[in-house]
Amino acid sequence: MSLSSFLIRIIFLALPGIVCSILYRQLKGKSRLKDWEDVLEILLFSLLSYAFYWLSVKILNGVGWAHATVTSFRAFSDETVAVSWPEVLIASAIAIPLAFAASALYTYKTINRIGRFLNVSKRFGDEDVWSYFNNFYGAQWVFVRDHKLDLLYFGDY
Repeated sequence: MSLSSFLIRIIFLALPGIVCSILYRQLKGKSRLKDWEDVLEILLFSLLSYAFYWLSVKILNGVGWAHATVTSFRAFSDETVAVSWPEVLIASAIAIPLAFAASALYTYKTINRIGRFLNVSKRFGDEDVWSYFNNFYGAQWVFVRDHKLDLLYFGDY
């Protein structure tokens, strides 16, 4: 297998991870990731999408509603196994709710909350306390008046 055909094969198989990563970044906001972190994020989302697809196929086969096999994991490493387009499309569809779930885990700082609950971390998950305060309590407007200096401060808290 030539390098270009291998690269094209990996790009097509990584399509669910690319879809999930784009949607996840849109939902959680911009972040400063390094290139290798981008690649790991796409790889993780791809593997999770295919794993959820594999699990659903196993459940459907176990119930007797389907008799399918999953070839995507073998297609990553074996050039003789053809890329199954229905699997790629279904895994890409699975990537959409996966991105929403990952965004919810990020937004609600679930990993940090579990760490604080287990007393293994004291981090709250945001870059600074103001981001945490604004994200946790929502965008509500506050007016603060200084009658002595005749000033008015307002903003969301």
